[in-house]
Amino acid sequence: VDLDALARDEAQRYIEDVLVPNVRIGMNPAARGLVGLRSWFWIEGFSGSVTAPPITAFGLTIDVRMSSGTITWDFGDGTVEAGDLGRAYPAESTVQHAHQHDGTFTITATIDLIPEYRVDAGPWLTLPGLQALATAQHDVEERQAVITGS
Repeated sequence: VDLDALARDEAQRYIEDVLVPNVRIGMNPAARGLVGLRSWFWIEGFSGSVTAPPITAFGLTIDVRMSSGTITWDFGDGTVEAGDLGRAYPAESTVQHAHQHDGTFTITATIDLIPEYRVDAGPWLTLPGLQALATAQHDVEERQAVITGS
């Protein structure tokens, strides 16, 4: 019996079934953005890493953890940028974008996840990468000032 392969398979199964985060996109303004003004975006439901309680299988103790790698933001208007998780409002987010025309845009964040495991407190071993994906609709409208005489 290949205990290393069994431990790896158990860690992989646990990570896919339990640890992959259910991420969402937060945004400000939440209702509607304005053409030419930056909207702020961030990831909700994942802080960048997660460590689970150890699991016991086949007489082994298996530790699992996952961290974020590359995070790609697609703003739905042809702009795609590498970024980070952003910061939730009221903090100024590090992920910002100004749409140049009105409409409803599908914002997509793709988070490359790096899963790792170790057996009986041995060295950390990397498993094949996974992705977490979040999408949100962002309405953007155009407003114009009207100057009137008194």
